[in-house]
Amino acid sequence: MADKKRELIIEKALQRFAHFGIQKTTMNEIAEDLSMSKPSVYYYFPDKTSLTIAVIEWIIKEYHERLSLLFEGSKDMSESVIAMLELRIEFLERYFMLHLEDNTEQSLCREEVKDSIVKIRTNEIALVANLFDKGIQAGELNLQDSSHTAELFINMLSGIAMWVLGEQKKQLIPDMESFRSVFIKQKELAEIFLKGIGPVLNQP
Repeated sequence: MADKKRELIIEKALQRFAHFGIQKTTMNEIAEDLSMSKPSVYYYFPDKTSLTIAVIEWIIKEYHERLSLLFEGSKDMSESVIAMLELRIEFLERYFMLHLEDNTEQSLCREEVKDSIVKIRTNEIALVANLFDKGIQAGELNLQDSSHTAELFINMLSGIAMWVLGEQKKQLIPDMESFRSVFIKQKELAEIFLKGIGPVLNQP
């Protein structure tokens, strides 16, 4: 029962964070949404920071599980990367108000929370590095350091997202066209990137 209540609090907090942002959500509002007393919420999460960390780790778990399944079910490198880009844009759009990509949310600047933010990037890089290792074994890729290459790739994807969405300063939440633009540019980058680390063809 205790674990179930904890999950309900996380799910409700995630809904509010995704809609209003972390900064504009109070523990009292979350308690009211759940028809719980504020002390009951604090029993499971002593402060908002601990709840924020739990929410971020919830997102990490879902993303990691779904990305792993996508990589396992994809036929080749190109299909795997495109599937990852589609999943990334889905999460970026759904959780934009948490600002996990650009870290501009003030609540994310706390040292305790930063570790969870770093974990998102570390887990994603590890999965992509593993994908690249499989690509090397299959003869699809030609590179020496899969972890370093994966880190470069993820950093470039994040840079594109921050650049495109950063141009939408007049909008609190980017429109569908903006997210679509992020995806298109990331896909173009991925195509160039994969060609660059693809197998070296023997010249006649």
